[in-house]
Amino acid sequence: MTLIEDLYHQNEWATLRLLEACRGLSEEQLEADAPGTFGSIRRTLLHLVGADPSYVTRIGGTYEGPAVQYDGPLDLDLLAQVTQRSTVGLIERAERSLEGSWTFTSPEGEEIDAEVVLAQALNHATEHRAHVCTILTTLGIEPPELDAWAWAEETGRARMP
Repeated sequence: MTLIEDLYHQNEWATLRLLEACRGLSEEQLEADAPGTFGSIRRTLLHLVGADPSYVTRIGGTYEGPAVQYDGPLDLDLLAQVTQRSTVGLIERAERSLEGSWTFTSPEGEEIDAEVVLAQALNHATEHRAHVCTILTTLGIEPPELDAWAWAEETGRARMP
């Protein structure tokens, strides 16, 4: 795997692991929030996953997957599919950046280097996963380990002697 693939696959793994950790939460728990976080677990997960297709398309990529459903019951399977399909698009766009930088124009007319959006996708996900983990902790639920060390151990990228 390339470094780019590793970065985005670790990001994907962490989001999928968090979604899995939220299975079985009650409606009341999904609506819980905590000071300093984005909002409820439900709102944060929808925002976190829903942003990735827009990052892909903002920088000229094609997102070929389902749309996040903001109304109705929280569909964690759907969010997992969106995460997986977005990762494909982010990797493709990131690998394209190795061929040379390019810019896009925001809806507000601002020119932005594509690499900024690619970095934002990782930063955005990390920040909001931490928000959900904070809320889980306030509910007395042990959040999953989502760092690169846990990913390396789970995927065989780190081996104990």
